[in-house]
Amino acid sequence: PGTGSRRRPGRLRSRSRALLDLVLLLTISTPEVILGSAMLDTFLKVRAPLGPVTLMLAHVMFDIAFVVIMVKSRLRGFDITLEHAAMDLGARGWRVFATITLPLILPSVVTAAILAFMLSLDDFIVSLFVCGQTVTFPLFVWGEARGDVNTPLTSPTGNVHGMPVHFALEQHAVDPARMAFIGLHGVD
Repeated sequence: PGTGSRRRPGRLRSRSRALLDLVLLLTISTPEVILGSAMLDTFLKVRAPLGPVTLMLAHVMFDIAFVVIMVKSRLRGFDITLEHAAMDLGARGWRVFATITLPLILPSVVTAAILAFMLSLDDFIVSLFVCGQTVTFPLFVWGEARGDVNTPLTSPTGNVHGMPVHFALEQHAVDPARMAFIGLHGVD
């Protein structure tokens, strides 16, 4: 009886890990149209006003799977005896985390944060479903490509991500006189 009771928590842990892995992989492999429409349906059912908050929640829900998988992969190779040694030397709680765990997993945390930022910057379909009147960079580019300059999608006041990029591109745009000088246009 004792041996069976000791094995059960291990099985539950492995089952819960397997369930977590399944949910994370389903989140990643679900097409964005289905994910975006499901999030829109959820936000409408709870009567949440579409805007920056729903956009942020949708991006967190979309990106969390990538972040968890990356950090989990680093934690799998983590040597727990380092934490135990720090505790044996008198460190507790946050001090162990700050001095031992965080420095060892920091590269994966930073990489996951950069990946999440890039995925959010690139995520057009989910943003389109849940943005409301908020304009993100992909929506700004989409509106500009369509040529709808006067639509709310390309309004500079509503653009959160696109304006710094837009201003940077305007500063470095090549004017026709400069292009003629270097021989690209207007040369007879």
